[in-house]
Amino acid sequence: MKNIQDKKEVILFLLIKEYLETGLPVGSKTLVEKYMLDLSPATVRNYMSEYEDDGYLIHIHTSSGRIPTEKGIKFYIEKVIEKMDIMPNLKIEKDIQKSFTTLGDDFIDDFLNKLSNLTSSISFFFYSIPTNDKINNIHLMNCSQNKILFIITSDDRIEEFVIKTQEVISDEELQKIKIDLLKYIETDEDGYIKKYLKTYPKFINEIKKILTDRTKRRELGDIYIKGIKNILSYEDIKKSKDLETLISLIEDKEKAMSLVNFLSEFKDLLILIGNEFPKLSLERTILIDLPYLKEDNVEGGLGFFTPNRINFEYLFKILKQHALEMKEILEKF
Repeated sequence: MKNIQDKKEVILFLLIKEYLETGLPVGSKTLVEKYMLDLSPATVRNYMSEYEDDGYLIHIHTSSGRIPTEKGIKFYIEKVIEKMDIMPNLKIEKDIQKSFTTLGDDFIDDFLNKLSNLTSSISFFFYSIPTNDKINNIHLMNCSQNKILFIITSDDRIEEFVIKTQEVISDEELQKIKIDLLKYIETDEDGYIKKYLKTYPKFINEIKKILTDRTKRRELGDIYIKGIKNILSYEDIKKSKDLETLISLIEDKEKAMSLVNFLSEFKDLLILIGNEFPKLSLERTILIDLPYLKEDNVEGGLGFFTPNRINFEYLFKILKQHALEMKEILEKF
């Protein structure tokens, strides 16, 4: 331990490790004796008190030890990832969706069932195909008072949007905006539309939002989820609404695809705990997702829904091993 901060972090790490193993509040005396620390219980208590003030630990009762908060668990997981040198993502050359067509559903089901049984968690694998098809042309037309029709044409589709405006924009002005918007779409340079942002801020910002949402949209994709039964052995999850939410991902295709779209936004290893889920009401479950990238785009991801009390060293060992195995399999087909 090089300095005081290092010592403090070691204490925090060991405290959370002990809690994850026992499920009980951890006291300073336990840490000093079990891990043979060259610190006094009083010094360890002071460190624990500081971490409590910083939101990493909570003190349930005056006479008891501390337990970690979600912030503390996140700290612990990040240290495990750092210690085990877990890769942020995996690069692949082939389309996952095409590989899955060859491999078949039975293969991925068996693969995920194996992962779930090894980790006592819910495992998942998703693939996604971004619909970033190139825009060939756009059109802007007045269709009624204070409403403009925005048309996007690409190789395989025509998309229409009606945009409400606060100003009256002439057909001639719309033609000028169209020309500069095409330059903006081609270059992603705001300079081409800067003057229109000043004159027609709401209108131009709505167009920008449509274009941005379009690049994020996923037209095709799927998510495979296995191991729901494993969660039934965790009483704290059974008592929460998490089980109902996780089951809904299997039953509700729209909700499942919403999760695929969300995960497709993240190009590096993703860890979400509790209220960090933007669309899922999960209280006691952690989401872990290791993405696969092709040409810097998210093709898919392998991960877990896991209780917040689990052996994370073992979990990440299994994830790393099987993520690499899946990469090799995908590259063959």
